[in-house]
Amino acid sequence: MPDFFKKIKNSIAVVFDNHQLFADSFGKMIENLRIFRDVHSFSNETDLIHYLINFPSDTTGYFFLDYYLEEKTALTLIADVKRMCRSSRIIIVSVVTSPALIRSLAAHPKVDGIISKYSGSPEVIDCIREVAGGGKYLAGYLQGILAQNAGLEQMPFTDRELEILQMASQGLTVDITAERLNISRHTVAAHRRKILAKANCNSVAELVVLARKWKWI
Repeated sequence: MPDFFKKIKNSIAVVFDNHQLFADSFGKMIENLRIFRDVHSFSNETDLIHYLINFPSDTTGYFFLDYYLEEKTALTLIADVKRMCRSSRIIIVSVVTSPALIRSLAAHPKVDGIISKYSGSPEVIDCIREVAGGGKYLAGYLQGILAQNAGLEQMPFTDRELEILQMASQGLTVDITAERLNISRHTVAAHRRKILAKANCNSVAELVVLARKWKWI
């Protein structure tokens, strides 16, 4: 048995995706690797949070999370997982293709790895091995996207600002954004003003056009 398998044999893998079929199929692939003590799959965030409440404090959890959730991104969920399971390892499993977003996630202090929903067992194992050793993992095709777009403007936004920008790009109002992120509408409005100022834009419409041009979203 490889050394890194021995290191994580008592760890638990948790898969979360809004789509039950993918959560179950990806969870089954992880289970077939036979390197984790247990594997659990969730498609409902409330169920996941309830599970985290009783997560064993002496156990390391490897959380495989989709980035694009039904009504928001995974940034808030990542913070919740880290808060409730301090020894967790976060691996994003997504179809993210925005160079700026890939760069932002790769630099995120709470994200340990990023792979594709199309990643097979060999790449998943490579990712787990790297993360178990204390490193960060970025799937090969994502590295290729960054290499091809090395000259793009860097994304100047915080995690929260990025969430609000993405919701604005979907046409969501201040009130709906506030409700989904569980913050006040005044906070959302303040973030929008900061985003506009950072991007030197006069309107949300202008901001969205610029964000798409520079592939921030």
